[in-house]
Amino acid sequence: MRSSIYKVLTGFVIGAVTVGGFAVANTSNVPVVKACIDNKTKALYASNNGSCAKGRSAIDIGATGANVKSIAQIISPSVVSIEITSVAGNGTGSGSIYKSNSSLSYIITNNHVIENAASSGKIEVELNNGDIYPASIVGRNSEYDLAVISIKKGNLPEIPRGDSSSLAIGDVVIAFGSPWLIRHSY
Repeated sequence: MRSSIYKVLTGFVIGAVTVGGFAVANTSNVPVVKACIDNKTKALYASNNGSCAKGRSAIDIGATGANVKSIAQIISPSVVSIEITSVAGNGTGSGSIYKSNSSLSYIITNNHVIENAASSGKIEVELNNGDIYPASIVGRNSEYDLAVISIKKGNLPEIPRGDSSSLAIGDVVIAFGSPWLIRHSY
């Protein structure tokens, strides 16, 4: 009798581990989203049928994550690391180049990243290629935790802008940055 109980328990444990292992390995079916990337601006656009207009290339974004790497390669040149030094304390964070002309580039970041350097201190921005530039604060808002800084280096790649009006709760998103000076995290 005792050996039968052990056999049943052993069978149950083996079955539970096997089915549990399969359930973990076989994650939920995340749909593949068909998208188009503008060849010039690198902005992403949804595609209803998988075809793209002239000047745009088709990509799949979905369960395999195969195109997370492609998206990261597109946006990484416009993501910067920010380091501040001040009497109130040092800090780090990341930002994105959102506007660049021939002599200046504007970077959007969080206010909490640069706030200690607002009254005294220095802000340095490291570009994707490792070049470091001093930055100055253009504007900031602590209520929204947003800030804009600028560097005297022009013609830098701008982060592609999208259209948030087509987003819905539950859509897959990718966050990309360099928190704590960990370069190109996503």
